[in-house]
Amino acid sequence: MRRKIYVVLALVLALLTLSGCIGLERKTWPQTELAQMLPEPKFRLRTFYDSTDRISATFSKVSESRFRSYVNSCKELGFTEEAEETSEYFNAFNKDGYHLELDMYGGENEMNLYFTAPRRMAEFVWPDTEAGRLIPAPPETYGTVEWEYEDGFCIYVGNMTREDFRQYVEACRAAGFSADFRKDADYFYAENGEGYTLSIGYEGFSTVCICLSVSDDYDY
Repeated sequence: MRRKIYVVLALVLALLTLSGCIGLERKTWPQTELAQMLPEPKFRLRTFYDSTDRISATFSKVSESRFRSYVNSCKELGFTEEAEETSEYFNAFNKDGYHLELDMYGGENEMNLYFTAPRRMAEFVWPDTEAGRLIPAPPETYGTVEWEYEDGFCIYVGNMTREDFRQYVEACRAAGFSADFRKDADYFYAENGEGYTLSIGYEGFSTVCICLSVSDDYDY
């Protein structure tokens, strides 16, 4: 009986590996449609995770000069929109909204790669709920409703610039979300003193994430 259990566990592990649910040792860059949108990294591939809309990989034996060379190759393929760059970091979109992030923060001569397809968006209706009435509707109704309940929601709104983001943050502050607030160029968090918390983030490529929920710490 124990032998059968071990066999079943081994089969499950093999299936998870093939599906990309766990780290997978590979010697070559995959030939998936998403992977072929990037220049093939000429580094030792240590771990690789993928799905239909995202890739995460780690490479070893990557010098700073080879990292810079790969960044330049990505730029040549069009990853230049809203680019942020340092000697150890690169973050950019292409004209179609595909998002690439590279860094060398994991360890000595190690590069991390994160590549994500743009979110599928469509027209949506702003929640007509208790939570939805606490803040103004954004200027756009094109996006993705991640989740929605009577007392909260999380929505990705497209076609919003950084200036739209800043103006919307101010509108939400005027609506009462001004307690215990934290704010920077791309993020805003606040409470309204009545048990609700609000976070608004500029995600890049004219996309803003708006999440409102009941605080876990609120004492009713």
